Amino acid sequence: LLREPELQAVLDAALFEPGAWQTREQMQGAPPQIIPAENRDHLRTPAGLLFNELMRSPKVVLDAVIAMLRYAIEKDTGWPGSANESLILYLVRFAVRVESYMLFLIQHADKKKMLERYGANYEALVRGLPTEQDIDVLDVLKASHKT
Repeated sequence: LLREPELQAVLDAALFEPGAWQTREQMQGAPPQIIPAENRDHLRTPAGLLFNELMRSPKVVLDAVIAMLRYAIEKDTGWPGSANESLILYLVRFAVRVESYMLFLIQHADKKKMLERYGANYEALVRGLPTEQDIDVLDVLKASHKT
């Protein structure tokens, strides 16, 4: 199914779009008291959906990406121009994009002292991203990156 560019775009949009942002005040709020909740404010994230998923359940996300890469290897016929060529290239690009998010988190948390810097650099202090205190998450991310 992922051979179709439309479905590739849907997966990219679902994973790489930042989603609704969470303010500092919303971070302090209590979780919903009833299910279904009256609104979707509790689903907002301070740093984006993929960062949130990598911090909360990294093994699930990374296992899925690794499974897709294994699938790409199985589909490789060894011949350029095969019917699976565009699928394989998409899955490799997809995995590299997820890896870049993962490396950003690792490098951001490995900085012993976050710099008071602005911008998209991993050295900048980013609200909602892990710090060196989030050892469990970092261990999973680092171990996954080595494989």
